[in-house]
Amino acid sequence: LNGDGTCDLGSLSVLPEYRHRGIGGALLKHVAETAREQNCSVMKLSIVEENAVLRKWYERNGAVHTGTEKFDFFPFTCGYMEMDLEEAYRIVPEEEIYLRVNLDNPASLHVMLNNGGRIVGQDEGHYFVRIKNAGRTGKAD
Repeated sequence: LNGDGTCDLGSLSVLPEYRHRGIGGALLKHVAETAREQNCSVMKLSIVEENAVLRKWYERNGAVHTGTEKFDFFPFTCGYMEMDLEEAYRIVPEEEIYLRVNLDNPASLHVMLNNGGRIVGQDEGHYFVRIKNAGRTGKAD
């Protein structure tokens, strides 16, 4: 907490083998909600600017890019972002779940898309899909 209504998120990471499961979004939501409880209204983030995937992920989750700075002692450019913590409530909505579908399984992907799912990412072997959490009803709506 910086005393002026802002706070800094120093580092948030998920091990590669656990990525694309909604863990990072859940962590970010928790951090944002905790910061709000401490009267922080804007969270400042620092990223490796060259990591375009990470920057896009933060932007999808409500952060806005505010600038860059190059330091001689780092082999990368520092990127700066800010997040209005009112956006915290839309980060990884709890009514949604993250699913991973093999690229070679179009039937499963088709079922998910026909039930309200949407593709939110892809890697060399998988689609990543968000879909409404059916809860105990067994239905998407």
